[in-house]
Amino acid sequence: MYKLYTRPNTGGFVVEAALALAGVAFDQIDVPKSDPPDQAFLHISPLNQVPVLILPDGSSMTESAAICILLAER
Repeated sequence: MYKLYTRPNTGGFVVEAALALAGVAFDQIDVPKSDPPDQAFLHISPLNQVPVLILPDGSSMTESAAICILLAER
């Protein structure tokens, strides 16, 4: 199962669309923008950036374009 960490008005919508087009199941986790950043999310994304896609093997990816390329290859 994929997990997509995203926020409104970010590139996460592109990844969400790519996941839907690929027909894969995923959980979407909305990460609020806060100051200071959520410490739990910083373990997933040390730079506090979204989107982050957690792959079924537990590894993670950032950058919308790279995520879309990976999904297209799979």
